[in-house]
Amino acid sequence: MNIKMIKAAVAGLVLSVSGFANAGLITLDGRIDSGAEVDHWILNVTSSGLFTFDVLAYEGDYDDFFDNGTNNDHLDSYIYLFSNDINGSLVDSNDDGELGNDGSTEDYDSFMSVNLNVGTYVFAIGDYHLNEAGARDGINESNTNEISVGNYRVSISSQAGVLSTNSVPEPTTLAIFALGIMGLAARRFKKQ
Repeated sequence: MNIKMIKAAVAGLVLSVSGFANAGLITLDGRIDSGAEVDHWILNVTSSGLFTFDVLAYEGDYDDFFDNGTNNDHLDSYIYLFSNDINGSLVDSNDDGELGNDGSTEDYDSFMSVNLNVGTYVFAIGDYHLNEAGARDGINESNTNEISVGNYRVSISSQAGVLSTNSVPEPTTLAIFALGIMGLAARRFKKQ
């Protein structure tokens, strides 16, 4: 009985200490390739606290933030944060924010600071004119401008809160096409 208690205590201690490894600064790197594209990230908050989301995306002076050699990072970011899942309630959103501490030279980069409780959240990022429906659906129908694209980096920091992140994979056109063909084939075989 004592050995079980000791094992449980050690396991609890190890798990509680490992959670602190995610406190501090987390960066999300991505790219928006068309004005209609929206990226989603799942955030798992394991310890509540104040979280700051600081986006680096817009190169107003044609510097090359991301050293990709193309000087094409002109994403005027717009961000949304939803609770639980993409159908959850809106927690916060931001278009143009402060310059922050990430190297932003323009206030086109989004910035928000919000208190989050323990739970799962969905972070959505797209180009300017992104509305709440587009952030949920993953398609920015308000912007089909191919010029406002580029890389982005979201720096998420917290003094007390702890979180982990996962990107939400987007189905490729080929995968969607293959699923459609499989559905048609299944329907044809069902009729025979």
